[in-house]
Amino acid sequence: MAAQGRTHQEIIDLLGRAAAHAKLAESYHAAAADPRALKGPAARQAACDAAAMQLIELAGCAEEFTPGRGDPGTTLARFDDALEPLIKLRTAHAHPELFLVPPEVSPRLLKGIIDKQKTAIGNLDSETRKIEAPDQVQALNAIIVGLGRIEKDGAPDAAKLRERDLHYAGYYHEIQFGRLAKATGLYQNMDKSPDARLRDVNACIFDADDMAHRFHDMRSGFDKSVLPVSVVSPGHRERVPGRSLSELMRELRHERQTPAERRAEIEKMAAAKAHEERRGAVEGLAATYARITGDPEAGAVIRDHAARREPELEAESLREMRQALEIAAAPDGDYLAVAEVVRQHCVALCLELDARGDRRLLDILDAAEGRGTAGRKTIDAGLSNAAAGAGEKDEYLATILAAHEPESTQVKEAPEREVAREPSPKQGRSRKNN
Repeated sequence: MAAQGRTHQEIIDLLGRAAAHAKLAESYHAAAADPRALKGPAARQAACDAAAMQLIELAGCAEEFTPGRGDPGTTLARFDDALEPLIKLRTAHAHPELFLVPPEVSPRLLKGIIDKQKTAIGNLDSETRKIEAPDQVQALNAIIVGLGRIEKDGAPDAAKLRERDLHYAGYYHEIQFGRLAKATGLYQNMDKSPDARLRDVNACIFDADDMAHRFHDMRSGFDKSVLPVSVVSPGHRERVPGRSLSELMRELRHERQTPAERRAEIEKMAAAKAHEERRGAVEGLAATYARITGDPEAGAVIRDHAARREPELEAESLREMRQALEIAAAPDGDYLAVAEVVRQHCVALCLELDARGDRRLLDILDAAEGRGTAGRKTIDAGLSNAAAGAGEKDEYLATILAAHEPESTQVKEAPEREVAREPSPKQGRSRKNN
């Protein structure tokens, strides 16, 4: 079944994003077994995702409230003003098919929204409450209950993540999955499909849609402490035995791609992986140089060198250079045992640093060569051989080495000297006659 108004590429993109969010949801729910294992940026992102889910839950409690009915300056109008950012943020986070990168919801931002809601709803005067229609009174009460429950749950803290926080982060990505999969238009009315995979995806979209609107109602127990079944859970209804939701989505997407699209995607993924590996290798080399020199700012020039170098060094070469620098800086390191091509790359780097007024690496390598088993060999003594060995394989390396070749190794043309000639007999006689 084709999705109305969607191109083939748009559907492929939506399915890819849906599969990615399903995988994130699975990862977060699994991580709930050991919340403290998440550290640094990963923990911060988990806290923001959990806070965004709490925001969606609170906004769901306000869905039955009708805004825009208060006259300017009244307590009802001020309550509308406090409610507006909540609704706008909820829309951005519950509709990833419309908002590619929604504004971040940090725990601090969530707390500020809750505080404004509590203040605004507490300021509603008794006369306003009396004239409200019964359904609006119920809506206000639902908001009050939701505020109380979410405040009792507490906002997530990246430094002290709880099991609940990671489950909430998982629910957040389940909503993202559901909206994106729904936007493809491929899984409507698939509850009776003979393909168990389509029934599974259809059920997940349905339940994720409910989470986006009435998550608070889906919680159970006397104090609403029991969370709903995750749509990525192995026990979710219609789940294909032994298959994860993210796996199903990747498979369904794969089936819709042409062979050419699959090949192009594999190449793109390989290029992205290589780029990321190289970036990590550059950072490793920069960090090593900063540590060796004791200068936190020293790594910047390494990054600049790696960015400007043509042809660029691959990740493996950069990792080898990092290891070579570690050996060179070690008091007992045998730097001359490092492969010659690696030492050539290190020499090219240190000469560029030297040209910028930073002789530290030059001194480190010079001292390291002096410790070698072959006796002291200065860097300059091997430059001409290095330049010749670089050849056409690395034009950049050959150029920079040749530019710094010591004068003593350069062959200079001898100046032409005048050769004294023996005078011919005739000339001799002439001189005698003169």
